[in-house]
Amino acid sequence: MVASLAGQNPVGIDLYSRFALAGALGCAITHGALTPVDVVKTRIQLSPEVYNKGMITGFRQIIKAEGAGALLTGLGPTILGYSFQGALKFGGYEFWKKTAIDMLGEQKARENRQAIYLGASGIAEFFADVALCPLEAVRIRLVSQPTFANGLLGGFARIAREEGIGGFYAGFGPILFKQVPYTMAKFAVFEVVSEKIIAATGIAKADLSSGQQTSINLGAGLTAGLAAAVISQPADTLLSKINKTPGAPGEGITSRLVGMARTLGPAGLFTGLGARLFMVGTLTAGQFMIYGDIKKLLGATGGAEISKMNAIGLFQSLVNPSALMPQLSLGGVSASVLDDAKAKAKEIESQAKDAASAAGGKVEQLKDSAIKELKKDSNKVKSAASGGIVLFSGEYYATCALGGILACGTTHALVTPLDLVKCRKQVDKNIYKSNTDGWSKIVKNEGGFRALYTGVGPTLLGYSMQGAAKYGFYEYFKKTYADMAGPENAIKYKNAIYLAGSASAEFFADMALVPMETVKVRMQTTFPPFATGIVSGVNAVVAKDGAGALFKSLPKFASFEATVAKIYEYLGKPKESYNKVEQLGVSATAGYIAGVFCAVVSHPADTMVSKLNAPDKVGVAKPTVGSIYSEIGFAGLWGGLGTRIIMIGTLTALQWLIYDSFKVYMGLPTTGSAAPAADAK
Repeated sequence: MVASLAGQNPVGIDLYSRFALAGALGCAITHGALTPVDVVKTRIQLSPEVYNKGMITGFRQIIKAEGAGALLTGLGPTILGYSFQGALKFGGYEFWKKTAIDMLGEQKARENRQAIYLGASGIAEFFADVALCPLEAVRIRLVSQPTFANGLLGGFARIAREEGIGGFYAGFGPILFKQVPYTMAKFAVFEVVSEKIIAATGIAKADLSSGQQTSINLGAGLTAGLAAAVISQPADTLLSKINKTPGAPGEGITSRLVGMARTLGPAGLFTGLGARLFMVGTLTAGQFMIYGDIKKLLGATGGAEISKMNAIGLFQSLVNPSALMPQLSLGGVSASVLDDAKAKAKEIESQAKDAASAAGGKVEQLKDSAIKELKKDSNKVKSAASGGIVLFSGEYYATCALGGILACGTTHALVTPLDLVKCRKQVDKNIYKSNTDGWSKIVKNEGGFRALYTGVGPTLLGYSMQGAAKYGFYEYFKKTYADMAGPENAIKYKNAIYLAGSASAEFFADMALVPMETVKVRMQTTFPPFATGIVSGVNAVVAKDGAGALFKSLPKFASFEATVAKIYEYLGKPKESYNKVEQLGVSATAGYIAGVFCAVVSHPADTMVSKLNAPDKVGVAKPTVGSIYSEIGFAGLWGGLGTRIIMIGTLTALQWLIYDSFKVYMGLPTTGSAAPAADAK
């Protein structure tokens, strides 16, 4: 049966019914599998006074009090409800997307594809929610009141008997408010991220292998899920609240929602965000993976495609590539990549001819140079024509910023246990004898291994924002200052350019970092932690000026670039003669050396940051940089240096490795070893 289905070329109702079946299976499987996470998330939202120590502790509390089976409470309505919703959401999305394309025409649809993604998903979700709402009401009632009914049918019958049909749709407003923005973000972000990833691979979508397509669906689905979870979190909290218990006689849904929102406040509306990010990111990635694979299995591959460059656009670009060349503006001069390549080739050829009469021996050398430049610019033209990333374009800097998010957010979150011990030793040098002593005491006295990741939320968010600004702006300012200096001075004063570029970038990066750093340090140095997460932490403390944080990473980029240059000089061959894996090895080595150097240089300022953000002592004046130095002296500024060298050396090596690996994956060169070229287009 499956083989016969896959061999057909379905159209019309047959095609959309297959889309619907794939969507039903994708949503039912993923939501069903994540029922335990959803149970904990819902309990956190409904009873934060009981479930207030994170997702893992929530699991333990439920199992201890109600048994492991309680984690599957509401599984029946979850599977049934999200089967209906998935069928209408995915099938409807494909239908409304195709309808919009037919109305607008292919060219206009491609130009307005973001609006089509948003509109089609929003309409589809409205109808999907009509089917989902009654079953979601039963699920939440079963989760919040374990004795409410024995299962789906019992819960359905009791609500119908006690509250009538209206009881099933009490949460229809919140569910629309939650699901419509969620689905719009989910599909729009998925389509955009998928398009970018496919463009970066240089392979047409039709030519991707099954494994490649599945990987793209997973990665784009995860990104889309995280974005959609944040956008829809307030409505998800209100939905849980309004379905927990029936309203008072005569009380309208709108007035209930307004009252709940006012009572909860901004922080309360985002309660349970951590568990939901995990849940929604995972299930959205799983949904798109399952949906894509089942569509292929059922032969439902005839969906409408309006990506930036489809097969027709690619054919047109091959016939007339200059029509699709991005127009770049540098210094007021606008030229296409193709024109730039031609002009540079003619210039080098002219140099070769002029030099032939004066120095015959240099002719071959100049010819070789011309060939290399032609190949380089030919590759640049091919990259632009195929939707690739052009160096120093807006897309290039955005890609560098995304690489910075991956590099900084993940690495700083990974070393949170080291950072926790380091911060506490800076505030009180006698608190732990060593790293291992600190970890063992934290695990023993503060609730197990989870306590080692105290402050991981603001760490991940703060350093993700910092990484985006730091790496993206570093590439931008490095290029800008090189252009200002001119080709000769850019090479001569490259170290000054590295320092100035990193300092300018770090200024903007620290604007994003300082509030989250303040929350993180306060969480890590207060016993017990003064907040349980990012939102409650931001609400509980006014972000202070992080003294010294402005200069925290000033030396890192300069020392990295200089170290890379020295490594290649020691190896005796230029960077271009090594393959990408060998270049990434140099990036990791130089990153570790740069990290150790910058850890030493910035450690006094880091100690000041921890001291200034530590909780105030009762009856003691608020500390200043001067009062802290008077208390701890010069030697005290270096408390915790050993731990920080290990932490910063490791995470800086990982940051550069991840950052350059991401650049290579996106088709960009690795960082360092070459002077910034002022004439690069």
